[in-house]
Amino acid sequence: MAICFDKIFTKNEQIDLYLASVRFERGVYGVMEAMHFFWNHIVAKPSKAESFFLIERVSNINSKILVHKIVQTARYAKTLGMFTDADLDELLMLYRDATTSGKIKDLDGGMALLSNFFHH
Repeated sequence: MAICFDKIFTKNEQIDLYLASVRFERGVYGVMEAMHFFWNHIVAKPSKAESFFLIERVSNINSKILVHKIVQTARYAKTLGMFTDADLDELLMLYRDATTSGKIKDLDGGMALLSNFFHH
């Protein structure tokens, strides 16, 4: 099936199809719907923090904040020079807004841990 799929769609078309259909949250499919769900609007050119946030949400099927995974990945991005302190501040704000609005569950004080990491 994959060979047939590759003959019908280019790699860019496959990526577009994936981004239009991937599950971000229960009942939220596709990157546009995810942006609207989390931020109440579509972001034409997502920032590094917004992109990170959405990518992390794709692999999270329980609507929870996975602090250790977020910290590990963000720390690595900062070590590589891909993230600045301003990017981390924006990322923290995105998670804070999502947990405050109830779109992501913070069941074990994850936001406090995340805030502690991002401010040190």
